[in-house]
Parts: sequence; C-alpha cells; structure tokens
Amino acid sequence: MIKQVSRLPDLAPLSVENFKILSDCEIYPDLTEIYLNDKGTIISHSPGGGCVISGEEDDEIVSFLEFLNPQSIFCSFENASKINLKGYEKNSVFVMKTVAAEKGGVKETDIKSDEVYSLLKEAEDFYLPSFENFAVDFCRRKNRGGLVVRCIDNTALSMAFTLSDTAFICGVVSKRAGYGSKVLKELLSLLYGKTVFAAVREQIVPFYLKNGFKTETKATYFIKK
Repeated sequence: MIKQVSRLPDLAPLSVENFKILSDCEIYPDLTEIYLNDKGTIISHSPGGGCVISGEEDDEIVSFLEFLNPQSIFCSFENASKINLKGYEKNSVFVMKTVAAEKGGVKETDIKSDEVYSLLKEAEDFYLPSFENFAVDFCRRKNRGGLVVRCIDNTALSMAFTLSDTAFICGVVSKRAGYGSKVLKELLSLLYGKTVFAAVREQIVPFYLKNGFKTETKATYFIKK
C-alpha cells in the first residue's frame, strides 16, 4: 500500500536519489509530496512535476506512477528495468562521485536566471523545463542557499545543488575548448569539503574521470515526451 506521509523517513546511505529527495524537501518543504510503501520505498513529487524513487520498485509503484503522471522520473538503473511507461523518453546515466578537496580563490558568480538558461540551452545536452519553471526554481534555490553557480566570461558555466556536506552538479557547459574543466574545477573549489555527485550520459563520463571523479553506479531519467 502506498500512502502519503507528512514527514520524510531517515535516508541512508546517501545516494543521488536520496539527495534529490532531501534537496526538494529542503527547498520546497510545504510543496513536495512524499509517498511511502510498505517496503519503505520513498517516492517524492516536486512542484515542478519531477518524481524521484528511492528504494525497491514493484508493480504497485508502477501503477502509482501511471496515476501520478509526473513530468520526469529519476530512479536507479535496476528499478528502471521494471518501469514500462508509455509517453516517456528513457535516458540511462552514469552516477559520478568525488570529494571536493581543493580550495580556490574564486567567488560564486552573481548571474541572472535568463543568462544561465541561455547557456544551458545552447549546449543542447540538457533536459530543460520551461524558462518560467526554471527561473522560479533557480531563484528559490539561490535565495535559500541551495545553489552554487560559477561562470567564466559568459563562455563557461557550472552549477550545483547543495545540501549540508553534499552537492549535485546539475550543469556544466562551455563554448570554448578547455574551459569546461576550468569552470568545473572552480565550482569544486566553491564546494570544498563536500561529497559531490553528477549524473551524466555515457559520452560525458571521460570528462568527469579526467577531472577526478569516479564512476559510482548507473541511474535512469524518464522524461515525458
């Protein structure tokens, strides 16, 4: 049985799925819906329509997802094999991980949401919501201290969601050769001491390996067509 709960259960060990759920609950405490089944699987549904599953998948959850009809779903690679939903594009990603161990002298970049959105859109390798939804989320996270952004000359950009001692990189783009690594390293210096995750497509894995990340596991995004 799946029921909505008012309080988030303890989440350990930390994974990307758990980070996403905890982050949404931190930024949207009164708007993120949390559901729990008898096996302890957690399903979160954020105001933007994103759904995250943490725990074991089963047929009941699949039926619940059909009812919930989210804009996107993020779950483990193993769970994704059990989900067969019509109308969604399925994208497998590699979960990369590192510990930000070097301090730097750079400062966080003060940049507007429309400038960030334009840079991400040019990269053509991101799932982007409408600008209106992106801007609301961007500003809310920035205002609540849950988003760190580093930009170099409007040429390269990197940003991450943050939560306590953990961070999740949600975008790295560069319009100039070599600047991708540079802006990522500068972002990591701003995240000093944190465990940092990224979830990237297979072709991007070498970039993260080159910059000190290790492959942790695989996961899957379902994006509504």
